[in-house]
Order: sequence, then C-alpha cells, then structure tokens
Amino acid sequence: MATKIPVYYWDALCWIAVFNREESTDPSYLAALETTYREMLAGRVHLMVCTLFYSEVLDIPLPEETLEALSTCPYFTFVETTAAVHRLAGDLRKRCKAEGQSLKTPDATHIAAGQIARVTEIWTVDKALVNKSKAGLLVDTPVVYPHVDQVSMNFDA
Repeated sequence: MATKIPVYYWDALCWIAVFNREESTDPSYLAALETTYREMLAGRVHLMVCTLFYSEVLDIPLPEETLEALSTCPYFTFVETTAAVHRLAGDLRKRCKAEGQSLKTPDATHIAAGQIARVTEIWTVDKALVNKSKAGLLVDTPVVYPHVDQVSMNFDA
C-alpha cells in the first residue's frame, strides 16, 4: 500500500527565507525549510505555492539550476489564483476585520490558495498568521511554522 506524502503550501516568506538564507529567520524554521525543500526534490513531500510566487519571490536572483529544479520537479506545483481563491481571500480579510485584526491581501491570497488546494498544512514564518490561525480566524487548514516531524522508526518489522 502506497503511503500518501504530505502536501505543504509555503507562503512567500518561506521561499524568501530559504532562497536568501534570511538571518532574521529562526534557525529551526530555516533548517526545516531547507530539509523539506530537499525532501521535495527527492519526492518525499509535495510543495505548493500560488502564482503570487512570480511577483513576490522571483525578483530574488536565483541560480539557473534552482529554477530548473523547480520547473521540472513533479512535487512542486503552482495553485492558480482563481476567482474562488480571491473570494475566499476577501472573506478571510472581512473575518479578520470583524475581529479588529488586519490581514494583508497577499497573505489572505496565500492562505486561501492553500485551503482551496486542500494541502496538509500551510507554512509561514509570520507569527501574526500563525496566531490568527490558532484563534480560528483563518481557514480549517492549519497555518503553522516550518517544522520537521521526527521520523518514527519501527525496528520490530
């Protein structure tokens, strides 16, 4: 029986942190992002991002081999920012506003795209987004910090 691999949606801050090796990013988050990126290239996890990636991330000068790896990797997928994504993003912004909180349009779009794509988790290094998720202001899909789960080893098999 094939095991279903996890599908993570990374917001722009995750991609920027890993590609720039951002010093301001918590080292454990950066390590999790780097490990998970390698896991994606090896086919053990699937990473998604919406098409905002083009305008938010691709202005970073990336090596040609990185762009080639992403464009050919079957475990990296773009979520199109369709009308449904934008409607949900607008609803999320209204929900936050009703609770006296703000939610930027790009952040709302990333959260909506991940929800509509039915990912396992939405990853961010943005504390405010994680807190909004914990408060129930966002979608049903958990919005969490990057992490690497401890592998369970079964030596009895």
